Amino acid sequence: MRFLLFIGALLPIFSKAVTAQGSLQFNKVLLMESSQQNCNQCWTVPANKVWKIQAVAGGPNNGYPQMVINNKVLSFLANNSNSSANILYPVQMFPLWLPAGATFGFTGMCSNCNIAFTGIEFNVIP
Repeated sequence: MRFLLFIGALLPIFSKAVTAQGSLQFNKVLLMESSQQNCNQCWTVPANKVWKIQAVAGGPNNGYPQMVINNKVLSFLANNSNSSANILYPVQMFPLWLPAGATFGFTGMCSNCNIAFTGIEFNVIP
């Protein structure tokens, strides 16, 4: 019985130690656009913010664009090895969460092309 009382007394202390790091509050919708061919660090997530990148779109012909996060290239187009036509198809990697301080961009676009990323910005509430 004493053991249960002891555990019951310590429970409020340990519950503070296992709480989340904070909560998220909607701030704004993001629409990031560019017509540059390469822009490895076009955007930086502001302090005390989190970005949730939802989708990417481009045209008229994007070449072989790739996302760049913190100067590391991530392909969002992949080669369809089952096809003799060598067709590229989108890799499902969205939503993509980026913490404060992360840099975000792209590389490998054709000249005179446009690319746009859409997302949501959240405030981090401690």
